[in-house]
Amino acid sequence: MTNAILIIIALILFFLVCLKRLDISLGLIALTLFSYLIRFKIFNIPFTFLEMMILVMFAVWLAKTLVKREKIYLSSFLRPGLFLILVAMVSVIVSPDTRAALGIFKAYFIEPFLFFLVFINVIRTKKELKYLIFCLAVGALFLSIIAIWQYLGLIPGLKPYITESPKRATSLFEFPTAVGKYLGPIIALFFALIFANNKVLKEENYFPDKFYLWGVPAVLLLATVFSFTRGALMGLAGAFVFLSFFSRYKKIIWLGILLIMIVFISLPWGRHELLSVFSGQDTSTDVHAIMWQGTWRMLKAHPVFGAGLAGFPALYNVFRDPAHVELFPYPDNWFLAVWSELGLAGLAAFGWLIAKYIKEAISLLRKNIDPYFRQLILGLLAVIIVLFIHGLVDTPYFKNDLSVMFWLFVGILAVVKKTGEACQKGENSV
Repeated sequence: MTNAILIIIALILFFLVCLKRLDISLGLIALTLFSYLIRFKIFNIPFTFLEMMILVMFAVWLAKTLVKREKIYLSSFLRPGLFLILVAMVSVIVSPDTRAALGIFKAYFIEPFLFFLVFINVIRTKKELKYLIFCLAVGALFLSIIAIWQYLGLIPGLKPYITESPKRATSLFEFPTAVGKYLGPIIALFFALIFANNKVLKEENYFPDKFYLWGVPAVLLLATVFSFTRGALMGLAGAFVFLSFFSRYKKIIWLGILLIMIVFISLPWGRHELLSVFSGQDTSTDVHAIMWQGTWRMLKAHPVFGAGLAGFPALYNVFRDPAHVELFPYPDNWFLAVWSELGLAGLAAFGWLIAKYIKEAISLLRKNIDPYFRQLILGLLAVIIVLFIHGLVDTPYFKNDLSVMFWLFVGILAVVKKTGEACQKGENSV
């Protein structure tokens, strides 16, 4: 009863913030993406606190827009977004578990898209974009500090991960890879800002102090290492190499990367990790390989619609290797997960959306845009690189916080296109 009262009070306060300042409410959501961990039911329908914040904010924004008769900006991402939602609706119909599928449909597709619509219509200036990124960073710092404290033994960690070798921190989440999936894209975004040259930093006055520029990604990276999320670390390595091509210190950076690789290989622990992965002795690698083989057998039998939303565990159980007793909600590969959950049309929908994202980003980079926006676009491309590489061994979308974060990044790109296209270098009027 006490928890219910606290949730109601918090939602009322958030509603009042939405009435006053929708830009601040967007920042609060970006700061507390992990609030999906607060779960409850309304008329026996499962909801999370994150979902309720998005729905409340969308309702207030829509009411304000209709009352003021303001024009709604839809952006070029509207059609791929709606196509993705349509495909997800079909996947609900073919799912063997309609109730679970409906929950995933609203939490991973409908509500993130509603967040995106509010985002691109409310956020209009460079200052507001900086505020959103600041909120995203503060929330990530909070999660990172908890993970670091767990690893150091200052607060209890989640078993068995905290007692394994290597020890792994989980922060507020139920498993350690959730830490890397959350923090990886944000670190990549900050890498791009770090690689901006000094003149740009001075002109823009990006950050209140150097800790924000260097400290945030350092703390987040440390937490990612302590969670031992190898997929996220591989993705960040790829993003780092990509961004180095846009730095005047690229030769120094490449030399540093080479030295790190030499040191890693020279250490007994590093050699052991490398050899265990490529020799098949690594347990995680072995489990993934067996799971992907079973998933491939499943998809060959159900190529068009896949398993449907929330259908993977049940259908995979029919095609899995009998020796593989572990069952996961997704096949730990973004390509296979999308195919399994949304079918071939889902692959087309995500392919269209990501291709549009990359095309828009590259198109903006070719123009004489504001220097801050230029660095931001490079960061958004680095985010996609992290998601692609991490997505080879995990599913960095099918989760409440990650789906909203994905559409947040799409929203940033849409706002940059809307407000910053063709801006002259050094302009601060946007």
